[in-house]
Amino acid sequence: MKKIIIAQITAKAGCEEKLLAAGNTLVAGSRAEPGNDSYELLRTPESPEKFRFVEIWKNRDAVDAHFATPHFRLFVKQLGDLVAEAPVITIYDIAGEKIA
Repeated sequence: MKKIIIAQITAKAGCEEKLLAAGNTLVAGSRAEPGNDSYELLRTPESPEKFRFVEIWKNRDAVDAHFATPHFRLFVKQLGDLVAEAPVITIYDIAGEKIA
């Protein structure tokens, strides 16, 4: 079953651009993974310190493989210096019918 991950991250004041750069590196590596269908980094215009990752994975095995990649582990390590609070990560199953 496909999985959607939404990760909400808030940058520390003054760290927004560093978080954006680290996030873009993560996105590039993640999109190249065989189990990835989509990987987007969003930024809230009204609150430029707020970021969202929206990811679609083929299945749970693909998610687990993603969490073990060097680019994901590096990103997690970088977060400690860049975030104002702990990220909120939610993993969803696609439950509805696909819209054509």
